[in-house]
Amino acid sequence: MPDSYQILGVTEKSSKTEIKSAFRRLAKQYHPDLNKTPGAVIKFRELNVAYNEVLQKAPDIPLEAVPEAPRTKVVWASWTSGMVWVATVWLSKEEALCGDQIKVKYRKRYGEGESSFRLNIPAGVTDYQFLECTHNEGHFNFIIAIA
Repeated sequence: MPDSYQILGVTEKSSKTEIKSAFRRLAKQYHPDLNKTPGAVIKFRELNVAYNEVLQKAPDIPLEAVPEAPRTKVVWASWTSGMVWVATVWLSKEEALCGDQIKVKYRKRYGEGESSFRLNIPAGVTDYQFLECTHNEGHFNFIIAIA
């Protein structure tokens, strides 16, 4: 008989969330009310036994070890003359050192609505550094400001 981790399709390093997700997916696949093939009942029982065994062995992750949900920093770019947009990007010292990704929003010319794109800020940017990029609507200039 395969071991409990193989039955669930997880590893010994899997978190409880990953284990539960794998179990739910397989339980739906092999539940006797949903799967009338021969052997589905036996497979479903194996899944339950394996799930209980693996879940007991899975380590609890302390709350402080769970990474913070990623946030999206939004920067509004203003249209100047020609096809040039400008914006100031405020970053913390950590964000400037490690790099960041921001969402740049801008209003299209002639009242055609809003649009946006993602911009990767390279690691190691400095205060008052000038970044340029070209996007569908034209040229964007960014000034880095470190708080």
